[in-house]
Amino acid sequence: VTKQIKQSVDENGEEIKFNSMVDAANYMVDKGWKFQQAYSSAYGGKPIIHWIFYKDAENMDKAREGIMTKTEYQKLKK
Repeated sequence: VTKQIKQSVDENGEEIKFNSMVDAANYMVDKGWKFQQAYSSAYGGKPIIHWIFYKDAENMDKAREGIMTKTEYQKLKK
């Protein structure tokens, strides 16, 4: 996975930098997402923490408002 695919950007395509997972979670909550649960697992012997959020929305476009990757942004601008 390239950095561009997983890079979060704002409505103007500018990179959003998060200082921590809590910082990213607060951003999502500000955009209408609700924290549901967290759990951990391991991949290749390394721990991974998963945070699950959900958002009630009329459609996928509404759900994605404020949450976009650089790749998604570029596709919208074509």
